[in-house]
Amino acid sequence: MGNKNVIKRLILVVVLILTCWAFWAVYQYRFRNWNDQVRKAFSDVIEEELHERGGIEVEFYGTTEIPSSEDKVPERVAVTIDKGRREYLIPLYKYNHSIVKETTKRMLCSFIIEESPLIADSLNMRWSELMKKSGNLENTAVRISIADYEENVSVTSSHNYSFFTPSDSLMSYYIGYRCEAEVTGFVQCCWWHILGTFWCSIFILFLFIVILVYVFCKKIKAVLDDYFIRKKIVEKEILVPIPVISVEKEKECIYQLGSNCFYDANTHIFRNGSGEVVLTKLHSILMKAFLDAEEHRLTLSEIDKILWNGMGTNGRIHKIVGRLRLSLSGISNITIENVSHAYQLKIPHFFEDIPGGDNK
Repeated sequence: MGNKNVIKRLILVVVLILTCWAFWAVYQYRFRNWNDQVRKAFSDVIEEELHERGGIEVEFYGTTEIPSSEDKVPERVAVTIDKGRREYLIPLYKYNHSIVKETTKRMLCSFIIEESPLIADSLNMRWSELMKKSGNLENTAVRISIADYEENVSVTSSHNYSFFTPSDSLMSYYIGYRCEAEVTGFVQCCWWHILGTFWCSIFILFLFIVILVYVFCKKIKAVLDDYFIRKKIVEKEILVPIPVISVEKEKECIYQLGSNCFYDANTHIFRNGSGEVVLTKLHSILMKAFLDAEEHRLTLSEIDKILWNGMGTNGRIHKIVGRLRLSLSGISNITIENVSHAYQLKIPHFFEDIPGGDNK
């Protein structure tokens, strides 16, 4: 039964993992398509802006591919201005992402953006409208950075640029002979927008069906178990014989230590006339050992072995003997004396057994 439950749960986990993998694969596919659409829309907007300003036909767009060694990539370009001839270095990444690659058209673009600069809000509005036509409703922003001949950079941006972060940057395209104009697009988009309503609904519905089937199967199993494996409880009166155990009555063990002085080893009571003392368990064991010993005399090692199985100390022995002596002397003349590394119980009066008991 336990193995079946483990297998069922394992199947459920595998189904959920496959669902998540399919979800991720679909998301990656749609993200690539979405990214291509947004980039294409951004470059189209820049093309339209340049075409409207100078009637230039843009035939080649920027690419992330690194050109082959056969392609002529200008490392430096020269410009003659009022202050004389100057050379500018064009980094490879700027050239690769330049809107146009042809030298003549790049020079024409420089003239156009100098005479009629690009407006960030205008670019952003046209970009946003173009994406809405294709069904993309993302928030966008545009930033334009232009380097003058002294390589001082001036930056303009759309009005909503402050709501975006560097991580929202989509792509930067470069315009001009010196690639002096950098136009960067920013996009904010949620993953469910990229995935689309259809696919989100499909995955949510699929997960709901999986969970529903799992719960339904558990309910059906519980009903079938209750129907086919119902436990019947039958009450029956059973006579259980109770064994009779004979208990031997504990033998009395009473010592008479004087005419009216007694010690009961079973109850640990020491009685002398009207006086009575209840000894502790250790004191009672020690008292009985003294009474049973020859001449009521016990060495220190014998006391240690009787009370602590040889694990005691002389200090503990002297202490317990002293307390027993104090208990006895409180109501009688019986005492315990220290004699040659031993203790002896001194009974001033007669000592005899009580008839009828297993007494000493």
